[in-house]
Amino acid sequence: KRALFFAPVNEGMLTVRGSEVYIESTAELFRLMAHHKNGTVVRTITSEKSLDILCTDHGDTLFITVVNRKDTPFKIDVSGYSFQKCTQIRIDGFSFDSNKFTVEEISAPVVDGHSVLGIFLKKSNNNLS
Repeated sequence: KRALFFAPVNEGMLTVRGSEVYIESTAELFRLMAHHKNGTVVRTITSEKSLDILCTDHGDTLFITVVNRKDTPFKIDVSGYSFQKCTQIRIDGFSFDSNKFTVEEISAPVVDGHSVLGIFLKKSNNNLS
C-alpha cells in the first residue's frame, strides 16, 4: 500500500497484459546506454538540431549514442576511427497500446528516422591520447 521503491514494470520497461509480458523500447535503450558506463564524456558537435549525441571515451574505444528525432536518416561521420559495429533501435510507433520496435546490428553509422543508434569505434594508433 505504501511501497516507495522503483518498480520497472510501472516505469516503462515492461508491458504486462494478463499472463503476457513484453520488453519495451525504453528497456532496450537502457541496455544500449549501459555502454557509456565508466567512460569519460567527449564533447560532440552537430549542426542538426534533431540529433542528440552522447560520446564516451573508454581508453582505446569510443561509444556514441545518437538519437534522431526527425524522420530523415543521417550519416554520422566517424572518420579517423576504426568502425566496429552499430546497434540500432528503430521505433515504428509508440503508445500505451502499441510498442513496435526492432533492435538490429547494422553495417554503417547511419541513424534511421525516429531511431537510436549506438556506435562502437576503435581508436587508431594516431588518435590515442
